[in-house]
Amino acid sequence: MYYDAPQAPYTPASGATRIYVVEPPGQAAFTFAAPVTFKGAFFSGQPAETVSFRLFLGGVLQHTSAVLSPSSTPVFLSAGYAGPIDEVRVTHTYNSQAGFFVMDDVTFAAATQVPEPSAVLSFAGVAALLVYGARRRSSLMMM
Repeated sequence: MYYDAPQAPYTPASGATRIYVVEPPGQAAFTFAAPVTFKGAFFSGQPAETVSFRLFLGGVLQHTSAVLSPSSTPVFLSAGYAGPIDEVRVTHTYNSQAGFFVMDDVTFAAATQVPEPSAVLSFAGVAALLVYGARRRSSLMMM
């Protein structure tokens, strides 16, 4: 859920819109249609909370971030991982006396694809055959 009105200690890092979670302990999750490099997000809220990221690619856990206890001053929680992911789970605790946090300025970029080693070898093999064929053809034409 989100809101656009100021309310301490849920201070935004920029703008006014923040995403917030009010459920019991668990994970708020969001996904991407294509893999991205997730950088992190700003958090503020009750210090009784703790938040962290669990990063997934194809349903497989890739990395878990450090844990942050938010305050009324927005703090950036870095994902701490540079590989591609397609799902972020925000793991949090919940204190019935204080509860809640807000997340702001989620930062990510399109993931760069690294070719598989077997694909590189296949390409090199095809290129070598093309060069060999071209040389062989030119030597036959000279005869």
